[in-house]
Amino acid sequence: MDDWNLTLANCYWSHHTGNPDPPKPLGVNNRALGGGEIGSLRGCDNCSGLNNVGMLVRTFGQVQVIGPDGLWITIDDGSSRTDPDGNSGVRVYGTNMSQYAGKYLCVTGICFIDEVNPANYAASIRTRDQNDILEYTP
Repeated sequence: MDDWNLTLANCYWSHHTGNPDPPKPLGVNNRALGGGEIGSLRGCDNCSGLNNVGMLVRTFGQVQVIGPDGLWITIDDGSSRTDPDGNSGVRVYGTNMSQYAGKYLCVTGICFIDEVNPANYAASIRTRDQNDILEYTP
């Protein structure tokens, strides 16, 4: 019978007690939302900066358009971004979004590439719940 030697290299073990703090969102302006292409990971059209697709992000702006079903809005911070349909601002998905017409919002959510219109890869945000949307006065 052969003797076996097993070695575990570069191991890491972590023990947490209690509830760890949730991740903090990355604050970005609308121009940087989505970011550019990195390796085989696609960026969005007309974006700048590091790719942040799949990350928890926070951005802000004034509500410009409300989707016909009330499940999305666009917010614009003046950076000349457009949603997949060419509306001013970046698209934010959530529930009961009609209540925010014309308001200034700070929004937290997951950044993703919205492929509603395959000809235009635009970055959008999906909120987790209503607590991710805060009204403010500029």
